[in-house]
Amino acid sequence: MKITAIRVTHVNVPFDAPFWWTAGLYPGASKSVIEVETDAGITGLGEAPWWHFGELIKAEIAPALIGADPLDLADCESRCVPAWQIT
Repeated sequence: MKITAIRVTHVNVPFDAPFWWTAGLYPGASKSVIEVETDAGITGLGEAPWWHFGELIKAEIAPALIGADPLDLADCESRCVPAWQIT
């Protein structure tokens, strides 16, 4: 099984009642929904906090993972994280 596509969809979910916290008014949540498609017809779903991470996934991580076996986590990690960063 190989990864054939990775799609990122940004979503904004408003809260029923916004609330205040240390950074100010928090009216809702902005997330990125990640879809990973395989040549076996299986689609996996994930979530990334904030749209900034979704942009990083589209630009850097998705191209590195195309063609990888999604069940080989060590290989997927090595494609995404430089060797010098793993301690």
